[in-house]
Amino acid sequence: GALSLEDGARVVALRSRVLDSLAGRGGMVSLALPPDRVRELVAERPGLSLAALNAPTAAVVSGDPAALDGLLADCEARGVRARRVDVDYASHCDHVEEIREELLDALAGLRPVRSPVPVYSTVADGGWLDTERMDADYWYRNLRETVAFEPAVRALAAAGFTAFVEVSPHPVLTMGVSETVQDTGAVALGTLRRGEGGMQRVLRSLAEAFAHGVPVDWSPFFDGTGARTADLPTYPFQRSRYWLNPPTAADPGPAADAADAGLWQEIESEDTGTVARSLGVAPDAAGEVLPALSAWRERRLGERRAGALRHRVAWRPVSLAASAVLPGRWIVVRPRQAGGQDLAVGRHDPVGPSVLADGAPPDHG
Repeated sequence: GALSLEDGARVVALRSRVLDSLAGRGGMVSLALPPDRVRELVAERPGLSLAALNAPTAAVVSGDPAALDGLLADCEARGVRARRVDVDYASHCDHVEEIREELLDALAGLRPVRSPVPVYSTVADGGWLDTERMDADYWYRNLRETVAFEPAVRALAAAGFTAFVEVSPHPVLTMGVSETVQDTGAVALGTLRRGEGGMQRVLRSLAEAFAHGVPVDWSPFFDGTGARTADLPTYPFQRSRYWLNPPTAADPGPAADAADAGLWQEIESEDTGTVARSLGVAPDAAGEVLPALSAWRERRLGERRAGALRHRVAWRPVSLAASAVLPGRWIVVRPRQAGGQDLAVGRHDPVGPSVLADGAPPDHG
């Protein structure tokens, strides 16, 4: 609602056209590293900038091709997961400063208004945005400065937001959001998926959101069908909630290892070309197994989360001081010192004699 449909289309089309003048002069690399480590790598290499913070272990660097080549070689030598993004220009770095005036002129006629939907900006200063400020200068800064996506998601979760829905043809950011909010109890959900763009996929996504406690208005779907709602039977003043609470233990989520997390993120996004390059195989080979790997990953995470909810009985040894006294009467199982059976069963009485039985437990009376 901040921009009209016409102005929104102008931003997309004209900004892309202006970027053409930077083509062939830069690039971008995705790194499976925490932000502080990425900042260190960027500081060590002139010609690079921190382009985006996407998740606790995912960031993007942009800059000169030679500097990016050196970064990729260094990451490979250190065993750090890194891949080149399939673009030939470098946004979110000083390259963009060359097109500032051209971009401001192209977008000079924008007429942003106050949006009825609150907007939290990922531009460097972040925070809730007065959408009337989404003019040409804002869109230049949006292209020039670091995309602070992970800090924005973290701030929203800290402010009490518990559901994050990615509206896109295929989930790309959902896994990063899940990693960011995994300790808060919030949930990250997608909408459509590659190859699943119909109403059934939309309904499934809505059902997933509803199952996670997100309110969904189902009435438009059933409008005109004759369906009606019915209250579930309950006893007066004894309404009970039976939804399972999220486990308090650490969610299995993405792999703890940053390199593994990066690979699974690529698999979840079902980006055949990227996965093929990461694994060093032909795209056709990756394309054959990618859907199965993605489905396996989703199934395994579901099994782990279900396992975290199961009741388990665990025995743990207890260390007692040599002079400790056990109150009451106890049945004791201990090894025999010599001959006879391997184990002996006895009764220990702290105020009377201990009784040892060779074959069966003593009579409990």
